[in-house]
Amino acid sequence: MNPAYSFSYYNYEHIINLILCLVLGLIILGFPKYTKINVNKFGTVLGYLILFLKIFETIYRIKYEHFTLPESLPLHFCNFTMIICGLYLITKSNILFNITYFFSFGAVMALILPGVNTYYHQLFFVLFMVSHATVVIAMLYGFIWLKSKPTFSGMTVSIITVLILFLTSYLYNNKFGTNFMFLKVYIVPFLDFIKPFSLYIGILITAFILIIILLYIPFRKNKRG
Repeated sequence: MNPAYSFSYYNYEHIINLILCLVLGLIILGFPKYTKINVNKFGTVLGYLILFLKIFETIYRIKYEHFTLPESLPLHFCNFTMIICGLYLITKSNILFNITYFFSFGAVMALILPGVNTYYHQLFFVLFMVSHATVVIAMLYGFIWLKSKPTFSGMTVSIITVLILFLTSYLYNNKFGTNFMFLKVYIVPFLDFIKPFSLYIGILITAFILIIILLYIPFRKNKRG
């Protein structure tokens, strides 16, 4: 069976789902203010819901979108971050918050430029968008309600983590022919002018590290954290 839907940036479905994610974020982030609920307990519930959503989305893509199991492991940047942000909200670990914060740019980029070409069911794209939105929501929830802050040590751990993720994905891709961390196919089509492909990989890894460092700069006074 051929995919029933093809995606193009900022088509009707993309705009509607962006609005959906924005409304969802405003509801979740505003809920503690207007209900006076315990922010720690609500964060824990939110964390479990995010992990459940990740499990459901993975099962859905295998069953209905014809992904293979090797393609569905959480080695992609945002899938990995989604698990981390769920665990952060459950444990309130500042290191996990830092990874969530420094990796959240990937989710923002995925919302703006979704890495989706074709799909079989409309629900898949909704799940894709909402899943990425949860990373941003979790990060903002940590800032606003749990008072978590980025630190120098958190930045360092995040850089080490992303390098490990790149290395693991490179080895895994070579074994299974997948494209985790965009090491086999260009992250967006308009970058395919970068040749040879090894140069693209070097630029990609460098860009990830530089973005993490740039995200730390507004909080550099917390260096001893």
